Amino acid sequence: MLTDNQIDLVSDFTQALLYGIYLATLIQCFRWLIFTDEGWEPREKINFLMVFATIFIFFMSTINLA
Repeated sequence: MLTDNQIDLVSDFTQALLYGIYLATLIQCFRWLIFTDEGWEPREKINFLMVFATIFIFFMSTINLA
């Protein structure tokens, strides 16, 4: 059976690993929301509601880690 310290260590490691994966997908999400599919040119019409929702979810998940 695992001790409380070992359970905390496994929990923190798993949380850090999954948060790192989330950050990588967040960067990709911003890339597709802000830039065109053909290159790094900004879109003519950016859906700011989706950008705001993405930022809001990011901040809420980051605050949850603390």
